[in-house]
Amino acid sequence: MEAAAADLLAALSSPRSGSGAGLHARFSAYLQPFSHYLLAANPSNPTPPPKRTDAATVRPLAKRFLPFLWSALKVLSSNPSSAADELLDIYGLVLDCLAAISPCLAGKPYAVLLQRVHFLRCLESRGHYARAEAEAAATLDALRCTLSPTTALGAASLLPEPAGVAGEDPEIATLAVELTVRLANCASKGKVKEAAPYQRLLVLVHQLRPWLRWLTLHFSSPY
Repeated sequence: MEAAAADLLAALSSPRSGSGAGLHARFSAYLQPFSHYLLAANPSNPTPPPKRTDAATVRPLAKRFLPFLWSALKVLSSNPSSAADELLDIYGLVLDCLAAISPCLAGKPYAVLLQRVHFLRCLESRGHYARAEAEAAATLDALRCTLSPTTALGAASLLPEPAGVAGEDPEIATLAVELTVRLANCASKGKVKEAAPYQRLLVLVHQLRPWLRWLTLHFSSPY
């Protein structure tokens, strides 16, 4: 691993990292090669890129940065200080970079999406309800696009049916439920007045029913 990467991980793991002072700028500078693949570097606009990049295009980035990104994610997801605002910005940046190189990662095509759950909880715990809502909605859309061809889903479809790949993995069902809970919490705690978020929730709860039946039949779930 590069010396710069090792220094960043050491700073992130430090007990003093909770302040995050200046650390986000250092992470942004080190991960600058990803800037072309990220929709926005501004944390106030956290929506991840809507389209997956060709695997061959991002493979050099994956080869260079993947060990660093996974190491940073491990620290952030287990660090109680990760809810500090600047560390949340680093957390989001790391997840967006992982999403950019996800086409060439082995394993489940939605593995990076599963990593966003803890991040969403951290955002909610800090009262960043609008940002958490935007992240949850973008993650839900990315899950839908990953599991189902766009042409196979209607405009009002937020979740695919639990069949095929989706119907074989309880983690997907749990993720779908988790995203619904986060969206409901953000609308309620954020005292949202607009009708659209609640209308989306009504549609989502209806489309979640097959997943809940699937969980009842196949998986012991806390929900």
